[in-house]
Amino acid sequence: MVEEGQIQQVIYRTTTTGLFYALPAESVAAELNSIFQLGITWLNTSEEAFQGHIELVITKPDGTTVTLNDVMHQDLEVDPNESATVLFEAVTLDQYGTYSAQATLTETDETEVLDLETFSFATIAEPTAVALAFDVSTLLASIMPLIMLIMVFMMLKPMLAGMSEGFK
Repeated sequence: MVEEGQIQQVIYRTTTTGLFYALPAESVAAELNSIFQLGITWLNTSEEAFQGHIELVITKPDGTTVTLNDVMHQDLEVDPNESATVLFEAVTLDQYGTYSAQATLTETDETEVLDLETFSFATIAEPTAVALAFDVSTLLASIMPLIMLIMVFMMLKPMLAGMSEGFK
């Protein structure tokens, strides 16, 4: 009997999230050199239990591919209508651009693909150049409240000095 299964969900966590979350349809914004870990949940849709195997290949923005090693729950025997989540080693997001991945579900030690999902999972935006133009009006507008405050204190100082003389 041919086994049947499907990839149900992709979960992730980053350096900043700590906990795992379901990967949204659009890729997650991330910072350069952050850590990103993925997990793939698959469902046994056949009538018998079988051991499922997930292969996860990521593609970096420059086109290089990396096959991630599993760290937990790979090749588990899963009963019909039950699922398992395979966790993979974390990857450092060390390039600007969008990272994508391909998850492939097979029966352990078999080559027939039961399901295949391709998805983008993280985008690191390149820093934008900020034009630093000197503008006198902006400078004056930003320091004017400070100048006004100093002037008010200069006017109040003699008045407060006179009032304190009156209490002596």
